[in-house]
Formats: sequence, structure tokens, C-alpha cells
Amino acid sequence: FTETSIVNIAVRIVFIKHELEDEMTSKEFNNEKLYQTTMSLMRSLLMQGAITQKEYCRIDTIFLEKYQPVFGKLYSDISLTFKPN
Repeated sequence: FTETSIVNIAVRIVFIKHELEDEMTSKEFNNEKLYQTTMSLMRSLLMQGAITQKEYCRIDTIFLEKYQPVFGKLYSDISLTFKPN
């Protein structure tokens, strides 16, 4: 992932926030943002070969527990099927 990818994710999160303001608390939104940003960086490290798939999965588990993101669990299931080149 590049800096542009991270910016695109941030923009999408802002749009999601506006759509869900009445349904998502500020803390839930902040946790979602922190989880998504962290995991974006971890996916980048995985794609670069700096961490293994097993390490990525362990990191994902830790941050799912820490942030308890609303949408992150959906992305987590998808990313577990990712296989880097």
C-alpha cells in the first residue's frame, strides 16, 4: 500500500462517518479509524515481505481485540484469504 492508498482509506472512513453519525459513537468511529489505519500499514508490510501471513494474522487478532472495530471484522475475514506474491 502506498501513501495514496492510506489517504483513500481515510477519505472513505470520513464518508462512512458522515453516513453513520447517528448510529456510530465517536469512540466506535475512532476505534474503527485506528484499526483500519493500523491494518493498512500491516498489509503494506505483508506485501513487502517484511512480515509473514502468520504474523499478519496474529497482529490482526491483537488489534481486533484492542479496537473492536464495527467494520474491521468484515475486512479481517477478507484479508485472511489474501496471499502475497
